[in-house]
Amino acid sequence: MKKSLLALAASAALLSATPAFANNNLGSTYVTLNVQTGVKNTLLDDHSQGVYGLFADYNFALAKDFYIGGEFAYNHGSKRLSAFNNRRVSDDNFNLGFQTKYLFANDSAFTPFVGGGLGYNYSHFSGFGGTENASGIYGQLQAGTTYGDHLQAGLRYQVNNLSSNFRDNFSNRDLVNKAQHSLTVFVGFVY
Repeated sequence: MKKSLLALAASAALLSATPAFANNNLGSTYVTLNVQTGVKNTLLDDHSQGVYGLFADYNFALAKDFYIGGEFAYNHGSKRLSAFNNRRVSDDNFNLGFQTKYLFANDSAFTPFVGGGLGYNYSHFSGFGGTENASGIYGQLQAGTTYGDHLQAGLRYQVNNLSSNFRDNFSNRDLVNKAQHSLTVFVGFVY
């Protein structure tokens, strides 16, 4: 009888010690590595370009289904502009920041999530015979789903806010954007 009570007490203690966030199958920490493709505006007003890149993030469970962490992102875009004698403009963006995610855990293999991030942006632009660099703040929003324990996919919207004096480097400064907006789809692996 004592052994049965002891086994029952040990089982109850073990079950109560299980983290509350374990129902989403990702545990208390996880890392993702993603590729992305989509569109973003170019350096010049009213022009969009294709974009591709990658991003990785580290996630730590702060509460049930609520994660905080850090992220690194890179994307590249390039386009020939027919309105400007078919000249090519291209840019590379590097982002390092903090991010958060909320997972809508359920009994399905799919676990939807929403998230956002904020951090430092560094951008390198080339075209029209020269190059320019700028830094500033970026923000991102994302929504997606994980599938099982190792796959995820979703949609990401990001704004790179360039430094206020960035436009001053151009002779036609009225044509130059102060921010870049990108909308991408992503797929990736969860570790």
